[in-house]
Amino acid sequence: MVASRGFHNADLDDWGANMKIRQNRWARGVLLGGVVSLASGLGRPARGADAGTLAGAQNAFGIELFQTIYGKSSGANLFLSPASAQTALAMLYNGAQGTTRQAMARALCFGALSDPQVNDQMAEFRKSLSAQTGVRLDIADSLWGNRRVRFKDDFLKINRLYYDAAVESLDFSNPASLGRINRWCDRQTRGKIPVILDELRPDDALVLLNAIYFKGLWETPFQKELTSPGDFHAAGGVRQAPLMSRTGTFSYAQTNDYQAVALPYRGGALRMLLFLPAQGPSAAGALDSFVAALSSATIASAAAAMQPAKIELGVPRFRMENAADLVPALTAMGMGIAFDPAAADFGALADRGHGPAFFVGRALQKAFVDVSEEGTEAAAATVVTVSASAAMEPPPVRVDFDRPFLFMIQDQATGAVLFIGCVQDPTQPLGR
Repeated sequence: MVASRGFHNADLDDWGANMKIRQNRWARGVLLGGVVSLASGLGRPARGADAGTLAGAQNAFGIELFQTIYGKSSGANLFLSPASAQTALAMLYNGAQGTTRQAMARALCFGALSDPQVNDQMAEFRKSLSAQTGVRLDIADSLWGNRRVRFKDDFLKINRLYYDAAVESLDFSNPASLGRINRWCDRQTRGKIPVILDELRPDDALVLLNAIYFKGLWETPFQKELTSPGDFHAAGGVRQAPLMSRTGTFSYAQTNDYQAVALPYRGGALRMLLFLPAQGPSAAGALDSFVAALSSATIASAAAAMQPAKIELGVPRFRMENAADLVPALTAMGMGIAFDPAAADFGALADRGHGPAFFVGRALQKAFVDVSEEGTEAAAATVVTVSASAAMEPPPVRVDFDRPFLFMIQDQATGAVLFIGCVQDPTQPLGR
């Protein structure tokens, strides 16, 4: 039996003292919201195939998540960070068991990756992000536990060691606890996502939170004086939008289905990859078809086909905020069991003997992006809440006998009071 204890007792200094995190190149293929790094030309395998690395799993998960949510977006702007979503869910994955764990592995596209490989490569992913030069790219994780629940040591240790997760124990009935969680998110996203949760519910047992912040300048900025209003052919008609312009040599690829241009950020490790679908009967319809057909092959072939070309480039300056409920998409991707109070199995998270079983109550993401002449600023935060399948025991009622009181000794079988007395002053000398 694995021992369990509260968050405040978790101590991993000894556990992680000799841990050496290996380094490799896999993280170059990460799909981070709208920012795509393809320095190694890595795409993603078909869903369910053995990716071999977490990067392949991240891209597979990211494309499917985007396609699933896009299908319900009704033509609205959309911006997500699959990396943020997958990281938050990977932390929770360490608390899942049985068919729930299998369903999460499929939805997260872990394929044949073993549990140690998932956690080890997640640690390398975090380390790779912090090592980027020329841009600012930060990732942070945290676990916020209801202090009325005692979580298993292994669950806490894994998430602190591999995800560098801050671990806090809070009184969820105290309104100040929600403020602490939101302030952490606000700080980690540099003020771009000040509120990630609107409430803490009575059955909430655990809040898992991931935040990613990116700020990068273009390797060659657009000149502001060349930005001017231009026609943007939206589904609802032509709109006037600020169009940034630049003439220069870009990495470029063209097929019958799209034109692709890469805009590098300073440092050369990250770039934005833009796909313009081939013209169809309608602008919106062309994008719908392109997103529906998007795959690892699309990204990999575009990266492989890109050649330097002189281009007169026009890109709209844009800024957007997006909030997405991830539960419908994750359910459609096969993870529905995790949201089912009657079927979810998170037995590796906390001892069931301590209280009710747990399930995922909410999975939400908020994201922000600002693309301008100077570069790109983006942030995303994903929150996953774990709820109790039945109301948890109410907190104990504190009663202090700190004023005069009555007491008696009673025979339970007959109800007869054998002794009765009162305490006026417990410090009085004997005999008074």
